[in-house]
Amino acid sequence: AQVLHSAGIPFELVKTGRFRHVQVRGDRPEIPGSGEKVLIAHYDRVPGAPGANDNGASVLALVDYLRLPRQKSGLRVVFTDGEELGPGGQAADQGAGLFPGVLDMTGIGDTVVLGHLGEELIRKTRSETRPTDLDDYARTRLGARRWLATCGAGDALEVNTPFSDDLGLFLAGIPAVQVSLLPKKEALAYRKGGALPPSWRTMHTAEDKPETLWPGSRPLVAELLA
Repeated sequence: AQVLHSAGIPFELVKTGRFRHVQVRGDRPEIPGSGEKVLIAHYDRVPGAPGANDNGASVLALVDYLRLPRQKSGLRVVFTDGEELGPGGQAADQGAGLFPGVLDMTGIGDTVVLGHLGEELIRKTRSETRPTDLDDYARTRLGARRWLATCGAGDALEVNTPFSDDLGLFLAGIPAVQVSLLPKKEALAYRKGGALPPSWRTMHTAEDKPETLWPGSRPLVAELLA
């Protein structure tokens, strides 16, 4: 909030229970409507972890984007609270549970990965899921892939990324796509069912430091947003 205020970017706090989210909506209505583009990144972090890649890099990328002069559009940006579950936290409490686009762990790597673990969970565990709901999820992923293709992101890989705000969104019945980065070699190995990529093993630890971020990742995310 201090950074946005210093940059002259209007914002508002949105409270949901004990969580405080920061919304930048310009002249858009308070509540998102049909057809809006919404990008979110959680700003909270695990106590004791610097949170450089999880999720400071994504937050800074969105702030950089908001600083740029641009024509008015239907895009809103939300910085969410409550993504990092504390001890005893319940999965249903994770994330904002409000909006359909998620940036998380975008500070290390040169390859875009799209996460859909929340969707896989729903397919396997929610018997009341309707076929039309699954179609909505598929369309959301297709739209994300088309967006990435138009901005030269290369061949984005779909993998089961660790849960982020997408879990809360899926549990609320809202299709979402998580966008992250990985080094290509790690992304390919992870897609084949490998262990958690080395670039992500620092999340939630004291080793998630700014020094571990890739200098080339920030301009890559900036290009995607632009």
